[in-house]
Amino acid sequence: MPCRHWLRTWWPRSTSTSARPAVPPDNRPAVAVPAIVHRPAGPRPEIDRMSLRGPGRTRSRRHWAAHLGGIMAGPAVGLWLFEHRSFEEIRDGVIPWLETFCGPVETEADGDLAFRVRESAVLGLHPLDTAEAGMFFLSEDDCIPADDEDYSDFSLPPVQGLILAAGCSGQVNHILLGHLALAVAQRLHATIDFDGVLGYTPGDRAEEAADLARARALVATLPGTVREVSYDTGGGGRWIRHVGDLQFLRAWLQHPDFRLVK
Repeated sequence: MPCRHWLRTWWPRSTSTSARPAVPPDNRPAVAVPAIVHRPAGPRPEIDRMSLRGPGRTRSRRHWAAHLGGIMAGPAVGLWLFEHRSFEEIRDGVIPWLETFCGPVETEADGDLAFRVRESAVLGLHPLDTAEAGMFFLSEDDCIPADDEDYSDFSLPPVQGLILAAGCSGQVNHILLGHLALAVAQRLHATIDFDGVLGYTPGDRAEEAADLARARALVATLPGTVREVSYDTGGGGRWIRHVGDLQFLRAWLQHPDFRLVK
């Protein structure tokens, strides 16, 4: 099973709003999403200058590359849950909903869920040609929660993680994955882990610090709650990823520069 083992830290800033309860799907009682603990303003976590290019692939991305025969997969996001349910229960609960606009929807030998979007209108996309869209996958993230992650920005730590991934890249797959993540996160009352830094593209090493600053400034303009989470890339290096709520993802989906991490 896939695993992302990250070192959690916090980025104190006051531009976020408190977490909002999700709309309860299928008339289930709403689960309160833990609020983010607001901290006084202060310096951001130190990032090793030599690690500004990031880790290349997080463990979830390596999993999907292996899953697809060694080919680099498309974008992936994580979903943090704050009330534990078995993955089988989650998977079996979303299958009937997926079957209303996806086909085929299949449970693979390892238990992962694989599906292809056929009718994007169900996700609120009008119109979107899905002919070039690839397969999508839902799997459990075995490394959430992790003992070495700092969840102090949250009133409660996540108790479980999922990975939602696209089998290939391309604009249509980024758009579909973003809207799938929004819909699944709302159904499961989840927080979205974006698996990297939004708005950041590695380039000339001399410009990387400025590129990261621009990405941070872009994210800060959007409504909702978002935090930077740092993790260990090995060899003493560290990198960061964004974790946000439904309001933030909705705003990012509408932004002209929208793109998930590839």
